Amino acid sequence: MQEKVASYQRMLAEYYRRVGEALASATPGFEQLAVDTVYAQAAPGGWTVTVQVSNRGSLPALVTAVRVNGVDVSECRDSVRATPNVAVNPLPVLPGGSATILLSVSRSGKCGATVFTAGSSIEVRLRTASGAEYAKLVVLP
Repeated sequence: MQEKVASYQRMLAEYYRRVGEALASATPGFEQLAVDTVYAQAAPGGWTVTVQVSNRGSLPALVTAVRVNGVDVSECRDSVRATPNVAVNPLPVLPGGSATILLSVSRSGKCGATVFTAGSSIEVRLRTASGAEYAKLVVLP
């Protein structure tokens, strides 16, 4: 069942990526997503990482993926969860608008080769439907 869900999520992300590329090539203007703030706070069982973004461009941006240290959070099992789940429901950020994504990171959880521990840095990378990526580093307290 999880494989079907993951397959559906990849298919949906690819669809939104292609739609974003088509819009970007057919419409004059640009998306410019800015990762304004990223911070981590201790939470029961791990950390909550808050990612605040804004769109400074003239076209809407559609966030379709969140990666932690190069691994899509949908592949991190229960170690990292994104709210909203942009792999299932991409997050639109209109020109001049802003949005917040929360990541729940489990203490000693594993995502790819990364084991989450206090004091370690993680890279949070957002990908949009146009294929652009925006990243910031954050230290887990």
